[in-house]
Order: sequence, then structure tokens, then C-alpha cells
Amino acid sequence: KKKKKKKKRRDDYNMIEERAYSQTLRDLLAQKPLTTDAWVQCDACQVWRRVPNFVATKLGEHEQWFCHKNFHQEFSTCDDPQELIDDEIDVLMKAQEKENKRIQAEEIGRKILEEDEEDERELLGGTRGDEEEEEEEEKKKKKK
Repeated sequence: KKKKKKKKRRDDYNMIEERAYSQTLRDLLAQKPLTTDAWVQCDACQVWRRVPNFVATKLGEHEQWFCHKNFHQEFSTCDDPQELIDDEIDVLMKAQEKENKRIQAEEIGRKILEEDEEDERELLGGTRGDEEEEEEEEKKKKKK
């Protein structure tokens, strides 16, 4: 029984681009930063519920989850409607994936820049003349 985390489906994502998004989805997509919530399916009613990511991560493959465990009170019974239709869940998850890739790329870029700056400092430090080093030493002595 593998249904805990909602998997994106490319066909559904392409289909929804042709329709108007619900206000709920537009609000979620407009959040800065983008929500990191995940989706789990109720074992009683089969409805998808948005939950904090740690909840979905904590669930095992065979562990049951039910609507009444949901933190969002307005979606905490099997009688409550699904917050987004399946296609919109896929759109949100695709946006989350894209945002995660962007963040990772920024972190990699930042590390590369830091390494380049460090390499440049080392190169500049190794090519300075004796006079510059002596001047710096004298400045240090005067400060003491």
C-alpha cells in the first residue's frame, strides 16, 4: 500500500495549465516562501490532505493516516472537501520541486563564489611585494 505521499503526474500538470486555478491554489503559489507542506491520503475516505512535511516524512509505508489527525481543523473530517483538486495538488508540488531546485542552485552558486573569492585572496596574498608586507607589519605595531 504505497499511497502516503502524492506523486506528481506530468499529464495532469499539463492539463491544468489550460484551466483557471482556484483561489486557494493561487494563494498557496503566492506565498513567500512557498509552502513546504506535503500531501497524505486518508485511509478511510481516500481524500488527499495537506500536512506539514514532517508528518508525511514520519509516516511509514504501511502506517495508516486519517483525516481526524490533520492539524488543519477545516480539513479534519472525512466529510470535509479536499482542499485542492488532484490536478492542482500536482501543480503545487511541481512549483515546490522547482523552488527547491532554485534554492539548491543558489546555494551551490554561493559556495562557488566563496571558493573563488578565497582562491583570489590567496593568489593576491602570495604575490604581494615585500614593501607592502613591511608596511602592514608597521601598521600593526603602531596599533599596539
